[in-house]
Amino acid sequence: MLQSSQYNYKHASTKRSVAIFGLVALFLGGMFAIDNYTSVFAQTTSFEGNLNELEDEIELKKQEIENIDARINAYKAEIATKQAEAATLQAQISILEQQQATTELEIEKLSIRTNQITLEIQANEQDIVELEAQQQVVKLQISEFIRQIYQEDDRSYFEIVVMEDNLSDFFSHIDQLESIEKNLQLDLDHLEIVENKLHTEQKNLISRKNNLTAIKRKLEEEQARLESQQFSKNVLLDETRNSERAYQNLVAQERSLQNSIDSEIKNLEEELRKKLAESDQLGDVSKYGLIWPVPSRYITADFHDPAYPFRHVFEHPAIDIRAGQATPVRAAASGYVARAKNAGFGYSYIMLVHADGVSTVYGHVSQINVQEDTYVLQGDIIGLSGGMPGTLGAGRLTTGPHLHFEVRKNGFPVDPKQYLP
Repeated sequence: MLQSSQYNYKHASTKRSVAIFGLVALFLGGMFAIDNYTSVFAQTTSFEGNLNELEDEIELKKQEIENIDARINAYKAEIATKQAEAATLQAQISILEQQQATTELEIEKLSIRTNQITLEIQANEQDIVELEAQQQVVKLQISEFIRQIYQEDDRSYFEIVVMEDNLSDFFSHIDQLESIEKNLQLDLDHLEIVENKLHTEQKNLISRKNNLTAIKRKLEEEQARLESQQFSKNVLLDETRNSERAYQNLVAQERSLQNSIDSEIKNLEEELRKKLAESDQLGDVSKYGLIWPVPSRYITADFHDPAYPFRHVFEHPAIDIRAGQATPVRAAASGYVARAKNAGFGYSYIMLVHADGVSTVYGHVSQINVQEDTYVLQGDIIGLSGGMPGTLGAGRLTTGPHLHFEVRKNGFPVDPKQYLP
């Protein structure tokens, strides 16, 4: 019986030695004294209170955001109602004011969201510290089990039998070693779980930090939108002097101007297509797409945007891209300069004709750097952006500095985003 037990114990001991050799190498660098147990557990406990406080604050931020969303939806409903009414100065001013109030709420919401994500990052970082503390504790436990096992493995069976009073104590000793091995395996499993959680939390931290950067960028964009909306209201009041008759005259003039420009572009393009049929200097937009004509990719007004401030005057046939006054404007594709219209303080624009029935229009330009009946390459600077009220090329109805960018297919406006990267 003793011989059989000795064989089993030696066999198990050999397997332990092989398996544990790798463990020693793995954990030796992370081991520290037993005295650190108390400090690690105390540190872990202190984290729990801080995390609870952070979670409460995060929940409050979420509730604040929900309340703001409800107010934003109410404003949007009012705007939709006003847009369905007759095109009066009072209705237009009301729309602009409500859009401005909506944007202000969006800015408030983004500010709260910024604070919320910052709190989540703090909680995330505390989770990581706590998990690292757990990781250290488990590694310490593992190192202690390994020490006990090796201490026993260094003793011969003869020494164990001699030191034990009877065979019962000897087998109890073997059972104790097996228990240590089981606990070692449990700790190894626990360590794997902790390290997986730690890896997940580290990924979450990176994701939240990236999200925070995006939210801050969005906040800047909304602040720019608010500035544009304030411009729109001021321009409208300046142009009309709060007179309904002046407003209706302005609407009629701008509609006529828009129709004239639209007709001019269509007719000009139709004539030029015949002339340019054999040209190999036109960029194939349908095949290669367009580049963004200004550095920013932030759209302040979309194609046929239902929230466009002057939608009662005309449908917005373009996208407005945020661009500071006098930002270089580049050709979105290689093409022919069909029109470079300098209208003084009126609406100035550049029109390029490309292959496959596509043309591009760049509006509210404050400076024109190209001449008609010439070719440009994709990326060439063709002018400078504008849109600041009362400046060259801005026109009478403008929403502040930006680039009005149109894409036309066979003379008709289409959504530029389908051609942009």
